[in-house]
Amino acid sequence: MSEERVDLLALIDAAKPDLRDATRKSYYYGIKRAAPENVQKRLGVGLSTNPVSVKWITKPAAVLKRISELTIAVQKTTITPLLVLTRYLFGEDSEPYKAYLSKADEYNAVVQATLSEHIKSKNQEDNWIEMDVLRDHVLRMPVDTEKQRTQKLIGALYTFQPPARNDYGQMQIVTDLVGISSDVNYLVCTSPGDWFFYFQNFKTFKSKGPIIVTVSSQMKEQLLSYLDNRELTGFLFEPPMTKGQMGYALAQAFRKTGKHVTVNLIRHMVASDNVDIDQVHEAVKLASDMMHSGEMQLLYAKKV
Repeated sequence: MSEERVDLLALIDAAKPDLRDATRKSYYYGIKRAAPENVQKRLGVGLSTNPVSVKWITKPAAVLKRISELTIAVQKTTITPLLVLTRYLFGEDSEPYKAYLSKADEYNAVVQATLSEHIKSKNQEDNWIEMDVLRDHVLRMPVDTEKQRTQKLIGALYTFQPPARNDYGQMQIVTDLVGISSDVNYLVCTSPGDWFFYFQNFKTFKSKGPIIVTVSSQMKEQLLSYLDNRELTGFLFEPPMTKGQMGYALAQAFRKTGKHVTVNLIRHMVASDNVDIDQVHEAVKLASDMMHSGEMQLLYAKKV
């Protein structure tokens, strides 16, 4: 491969068209993380269009050595865009692609083995906190300034509702689903009737399709207080926020608990509170022994 320099973002777009913005950004920083120091310096800060050589990607041994001090999870997310680029540039039979694929399989095996043990990481252990404590904290949060009002609503969204990912920042408010855009998340304030969230811009949309989540009674109280009789239209947050801004605001909302609370941590805590791990494993084994799927097993089961 020549030393020809390319726009890294344009290369990502060519290799994987129609990526969501967050995924495109993750790919860019993953590739930058794996690149030699001189390439990183040429890219500078932010999402850069500075042309750089990607010849280094053909030397997986050197790349893997550079990222070897990172956590397995970070190495795994770094390898993903390298797989995308090498498949696009050289094909699946190429040595670079096969080397990265082999390492990705190794990472996946380690991650799955760790997950199957259901043991908290050290960071999770250090910051784990009861959900009831977070809910009480939200109820006691002041609302004297617009920033405080926003932080309280964000805290409520992740404690009084099943915690979505960072999918609320650009949410819009409507009173029905007539004429909505196809890639926007909505808070639907029906009258009369239950309010609900209509998600269609989220990580697993392609496999799940649109998701409707009913607004809980406690959440509706928080929303009514935040909206304060304003017209039910426009963005939920004004100005709207990026995923990164949402994550930061969430951490700030719970800063006084003494814990570093993230969306991912809350999702783990809520799942842990509501899933009987042993019972789930027993159900999976039973489905396997009965030689049908978990979905079919659920259909078989009757209330007794």
